[in-house]
Amino acid sequence: MPPSRYVFQSLRFRLLAVSIGIVMLLFLATLWNTARALRHISIDDTRSSIAQTAEALNLAVAPNTTRQDLPKIRNYFLEMVGGDDTRITYLALLDDRHRVIVQTPATPTPLPDAKRPLEQQIESGVVHVAQPILIYDNGIGSLRYGVSTRRANAALQRVVTQNMLALGLTLALVIGTIVYFGTRLNRRITRLVRASSALASGDLGTRSLLRGDDELALLSRVFNQMAQSIQERIADGEAKRAEISALNQDLERRVAERTIDLQEMVSGLESFNRSVSHDLRGPLGGIEGAAREALHRIDAGDLDTARPMLEAVADQARTSRELVVSLLELARRRLGMAALWSHEETGNGVTYARDCAVARWCRAHGIPWRELPQFGVVRPLPSRRGWAQRWEGRMAEPLRPAPPPSAIPCSKMSRGS
Repeated sequence: MPPSRYVFQSLRFRLLAVSIGIVMLLFLATLWNTARALRHISIDDTRSSIAQTAEALNLAVAPNTTRQDLPKIRNYFLEMVGGDDTRITYLALLDDRHRVIVQTPATPTPLPDAKRPLEQQIESGVVHVAQPILIYDNGIGSLRYGVSTRRANAALQRVVTQNMLALGLTLALVIGTIVYFGTRLNRRITRLVRASSALASGDLGTRSLLRGDDELALLSRVFNQMAQSIQERIADGEAKRAEISALNQDLERRVAERTIDLQEMVSGLESFNRSVSHDLRGPLGGIEGAAREALHRIDAGDLDTARPMLEAVADQARTSRELVVSLLELARRRLGMAALWSHEETGNGVTYARDCAVARWCRAHGIPWRELPQFGVVRPLPSRRGWAQRWEGRMAEPLRPAPPPSAIPCSKMSRGS
């Protein structure tokens, strides 16, 4: 990366640029706020001056607006305009038809619009004022005059200029201070970066030489500790490699032994599955045959013959239930059992009794039994209330994709399965 590009992308340059930018924004905001405040002060001062002038003129002119006293008013106007300290530039008295009765020589023709915004008039140097006044013959005339704002504008400009100079000097000092401390900080960071680059390139003996009690000095000490730790770990690496090699050999031996144990366990599971299939096929076949024959006898009306057959079905069901419990106990003892997984029971009284027996056995041996639903029937419920809504809700759930079919080797299948 070119050095110039690295400088512009470095965090130090960005921090310096952001700091200077923030100071500049604060400078401009302060300057703008000061100018705005001074403008408001000037507007308020002008309004106050206009109010005082209007009150004084009204008190002096209103009692002398008769036709006989108009010469007095003319002389008064000339005195008001001709004074050295006056801010009034012209005076004019108009009748109720807006005709000039008395005016000073500097009165502009035509008379300026007094309804312009006050801020614009202040910037032009003269504020034009029009106020009603009682004249002869009980008429309502208008007193028009102009108030000069040139001195106030000049004073405002001087204040703004002095404020800009003071703020500019402060800005230069602040930026200079930021650049000075930023340069010093940059030198210290550069030393730390160079040490880190040397360490990354393989020079494990490099160390940072920053001194002091600030954060960079603390980071330098931590860097030196890290470099020392890395050097010691690499020096100790060769001895660890031999130890790891020996551990790998021992691990391979244990894996081989565990593989043999797993193979023996799988073989035992296959044998157990074959025995379970054989032991359950007999009772279940007997139950099926006896039940069919009992149904046939009941249909024929031979209840006396059907009753012993139903008792035989009950005996076979009890035997089947005891056999299931015995097979579970055998599996627990021979193979170990962490949990039992099955579908939820949704059959008749025989299957429910078997389900209860399996539940008691699991509780007695502390084995968790996880039953999965196989269709819309919800188990267990305290009553049939709400059964239809639960069934419809479950059946309305979206279908899950079927698992991919897997082939079962013939060698893993038992006879008759």
